[in-house]
Amino acid sequence: LTGAQDGSVRMFEWTRPQQLVCFRQAGNARVTRMYFNSQGNKCGVADGEGFLSIWQVNQTTSNPKPYLSWQCHSKTTSDFAFITSSSLVATSGHSNDNRCV
Repeated sequence: LTGAQDGSVRMFEWTRPQQLVCFRQAGNARVTRMYFNSQGNKCGVADGEGFLSIWQVNQTTSNPKPYLSWQCHSKTTSDFAFITSSSLVATSGHSNDNRCV
């Protein structure tokens, strides 16, 4: 899984020269953090505009939509963690209204 300054998020497999999936295209806010949940079936991406988006990894389309997307912070989502079975998520970031954790 790769994330870039241009906002793109792509998943590759070691033996294939081309990407498997493009979760986000270039032109989005820069990626600040990415994680898989402990089961490996979901990936989350935090970005510089305060959003956290989560995708199912076993997508069949080349440009899937996230199944959840939240603006957790008004400025930047710096980090996040999947809690337990990934039904709970904790975030940290910067906001105008002191919602930093």
